[in-house]
Order: sequence, then structure tokens, then C-alpha cells
Amino acid sequence: MATTLVITGASLHAQLDGTVDVGASSVQYDGYLAAGALYVNPTLRYNAPDLSLGLQGSGVVFETGNHIL
Repeated sequence: MATTLVITGASLHAQLDGTVDVGASSVQYDGYLAAGALYVNPTLRYNAPDLSLGLQGSGVVFETGNHIL
């Protein structure tokens, strides 16, 4: 997970934005059986007149039980 802190110039109002990217795929390497994978990538961003914060993450879970965060 990454965190970002940025000081910005003046704006009119504070704003909170968030997104979630979700998907699935099938992974197959030569000589191995195929394995399904599910991924989730959430993003959250807060912008205020004097402050901007952002959070972003990523996670993958494979059908085999392995995972990447």
C-alpha cells in the first residue's frame, strides 16, 4: 500500500473521490495447469484547499490459494 501527501494551492472546496477496480483472469504457464486469479485495486483521494491525500492498494488472489498484496 502506498500513501502520498501533497501540499497544493488554494481551491474552493474539499472533495473525496474513490474508485475500486475489480477483475478476473486465467493464468497458464507452459507445462502447468491453468489457475484463475481475482484482483482488487482500491483508490481513495482527498483534496482540500491546503492538503491532498491519496491512498492506493492492490491485491491478487489466485485459485491455488496464493496471494499478492
